[in-house]
Amino acid sequence: GAAGDQAGPSIFCVSDGDGVVSDNCKIAFGDGVDDGTATLTMIDCTDDEDCSTNGGNIGIDTDIGTSTVVVHTSIYCPSDADCKIIYDDSASNDVTLVDCSSATCNTRDAITDLDTNAGTNPKTAIDCSPGADNCKVVWHDNSATGGCLDANSLCFADCINAACTTPTLTAVDSDIGTTTNQPPVAIDCAGSDTDCKVVYGDVTAGDVFFVDCPDAACTATGRTITQIDATGGGAANVNYDVDLDCVAADDC
Repeated sequence: GAAGDQAGPSIFCVSDGDGVVSDNCKIAFGDGVDDGTATLTMIDCTDDEDCSTNGGNIGIDTDIGTSTVVVHTSIYCPSDADCKIIYDDSASNDVTLVDCSSATCNTRDAITDLDTNAGTNPKTAIDCSPGADNCKVVWHDNSATGGCLDANSLCFADCINAACTTPTLTAVDSDIGTTTNQPPVAIDCAGSDTDCKVVYGDVTAGDVFFVDCPDAACTATGRTITQIDATGGGAANVNYDVDLDCVAADDC
């Protein structure tokens, strides 16, 4: 958070057809924050495990905030030429998804606002393991308009197409605090459309919670939310982050 995390980098490594994943990573981050021209940027590391050979810095969105912005990105690549990036556009308070159509993301099929009034610096996470046209996205939504219909909520989007133009939105928790404190979020669906897991910080309760979704849109019926840390979600800790990896639905 704040000065320690202004660029908000995220990384995903995917095979470019040679069966090797480790030499073909994609990195999304906020560039130009120091001089006030914050730009969502992607680097394509090409057949190089240390990324010294890459496709250059590709600017995707050149107006996502000023020198005070805290960028949060999350990237998932179903294939080498089909990465999805979710990020906060603090210049307009949006949460936005980029659907890349090339390996470097210098061309895009679409850029879609999932939330047009998410608030200040919301943290985001994406998982497209269920399919390139079936991504799941979570973020912290500070407003009752523009995204989920509950202010200060954990918002879950179930995309039904590659650009996520008409997602089903669910407020998983409707009282987790304001985005000023940037409650952390993470998601892992382990390839399943109907069994995603989510971890998030709740500033209001001061806890970290684990969500077991019962269906594609993570609706309330059958959903379980379990406290896994009684103090980790407090306001003093929300500038940290959370992460999640599930090797199976019952082994996260």
